Amino acid sequence: MASVDEFNRLPEAAARHALGDCCSSGRWIDAVAASRPYRDLQALLGASDAAVAALTEPDLRAALDAIVDWGRPKRVMLLVLVDRGHRELPIRADFVGKNVPTSLGEHVKVQLRETDGVDAVLIEGDDE
Repeated sequence: MASVDEFNRLPEAAARHALGDCCSSGRWIDAVAASRPYRDLQALLGASDAAVAALTEPDLRAALDAIVDWGRPKRVMLLVLVDRGHRELPIRADFVGKNVPTSLGEHVKVQLRETDGVDAVLIEGDDE
């Protein structure tokens, strides 16, 4: 396993490839790669958590598909901070921090203290 400093020094393409070995969601890779360099492992993990919180159902499907590349798991469990409903795929979280009903035009924005300076769940409309 490479250190955070080694990860920070990787060329962009190599860093994105390394991230893709962890999670094949392009949105997650983009978010984590864009936040380099990281001061320490906690900062990297915080960015990863924030990126995961922003994944859509198709992004989660891509991330779950990558798990099979490591072998067939006996069980996969999904935890989400906020479930707003509106299923695009037949994926349901096993653990939900908070159910927040929204309209189709609203989006949930999760802010984390590690990356945003505050823990918050915001509902934003399309016009914002």
